[in-house]
Amino acid sequence: MSEPESVTVSYFGAIQSLVPRRVEAVTLSARSTVRSVLEALAARHGAAITEALVGPDGDLLPNTLLMLNGSNVLHREGLETVVEAGAALRVVVLPAFTGGG
Repeated sequence: MSEPESVTVSYFGAIQSLVPRRVEAVTLSARSTVRSVLEALAARHGAAITEALVGPDGDLLPNTLLMLNGSNVLHREGLETVVEAGAALRVVVLPAFTGGG
């Protein structure tokens, strides 16, 4: 059986209104994915956190940025990116931008 792994999650932007702290640790089974981290956060903080990050299609919303150890998860395997022990996940929700020229 694999040892549990701890991941540090930091929150920036609008998502901070849904969580009681700016940084927290999440413990997961070995070789968990970013999606697993989000599921653990939803179990801890409620479904609103998932609704703020992920659309009905299961993909990240356009105003959501997830950085795993400094790399955008969309440039890796998306929500299926494996999270190693000791990783740092930064969760950023930007305000919606409208307008233009």
